Amino acid sequence: METVLLCAAPLVSYILHSLSLYTISRRRKLPHAWVSWVPVINIFQLGTVADHYRLAYKGKRGLLRWGLILSFAIYCVGVFIVMAAVLEVLLGALAGAITVGLLLLSEDYVAGMEAMSARAESVVSACTLLCALFFVVNAVARYRVYRSCHPSAAVPYLLLSIFLPFLRPLLLFQLRNKDDAAVFSPTPTELNPNIPQL
Repeated sequence: METVLLCAAPLVSYILHSLSLYTISRRRKLPHAWVSWVPVINIFQLGTVADHYRLAYKGKRGLLRWGLILSFAIYCVGVFIVMAAVLEVLLGALAGAITVGLLLLSEDYVAGMEAMSARAESVVSACTLLCALFFVVNAVARYRVYRSCHPSAAVPYLLLSIFLPFLRPLLLFQLRNKDDAAVFSPTPTELNPNIPQL
């Protein structure tokens, strides 16, 4: 039973998140709404929704969608580098354990392990900073999406999504049919296409 829940929870989370992004994108007539259903690439659609809000609210074009993609790529590279550094230390320790009887922990071996450990530690620190960049850009995008849907609740929703990340799909799902009326209210021409444009 626990295994079914552990497998179903991420799937339900993914479906809620994708459906919410898709609904918001379709309602706002954003291009490529279908991208919301593609794993990993749907980050681009989150940025598109956030940039659309910035364009509608401030009249400025945003580059948040590209920032999300770039920071996610950096995040993936960082995770790979950290895994490689940890693997290097583990393999070095394993090789040392095998040759311990032969070398009796020579000074060269100990110095090499210390240097490898220090290098791995600096790599992990640098990658942690790069991962923090993705976290911050993602939080900015989520804030703009929350604000575009429900301005008065944007900050509490952002705090909930930061401290309780499993709530992100549920929060987005709740907001999928809401819009900031001051920013996204339909023009008279959109309400009645027979009205001539000025």
